[in-house]
Amino acid sequence: MSGSDEQALRDITYFTRELLSYEGVLPSGLTAMLRDFASELGSMPFSRWLGIGDATEPELTACYIGQCITDGGFPGGSVLDCCPRRSRYAPGKTHDVIENALRLLEARGEIISRHGRYYVKSTDEGSR
Repeated sequence: MSGSDEQALRDITYFTRELLSYEGVLPSGLTAMLRDFASELGSMPFSRWLGIGDATEPELTACYIGQCITDGGFPGGSVLDCCPRRSRYAPGKTHDVIENALRLLEARGEIISRHGRYYVKSTDEGSR
C-alpha cells in the first residue's frame, strides 16, 4: 500500500470516529453502519485494504477488450492471452491487470475459459 493510500485510510478512520461523536443527532441506521465500519477499520491491518484503488484498471481493461470483441476485432474461438508482450488488446498493461480483466469478462459470460486459457465465445456458445 502506498503512503497516500495509508494516509487515506487513516483519514477515513479519523472521520468515521468524528462522525460517531455526533451519534446523538445522527439517524440510528447511519450510526449503526458507522459503528460496524469503525470496528472493521480498527480490527483489520492496513494490508487488508490493499488494492482498494486498483479495481478500476482491470474493469476499464475489461470494457476495452469487451468492446474489441463486440466490434468484431476477435472472431469466435480467438485466444485471449494474458501475456503483456503478446496482448494487442491491452498494450502497456501488466499480466495481473489483463488476467483480472479476462476473469471479469468470463464472469460476465462474454468469454470462456478452458484449460487455463481464455477464448472468445463462438456464436453457437453464446446461448450456454
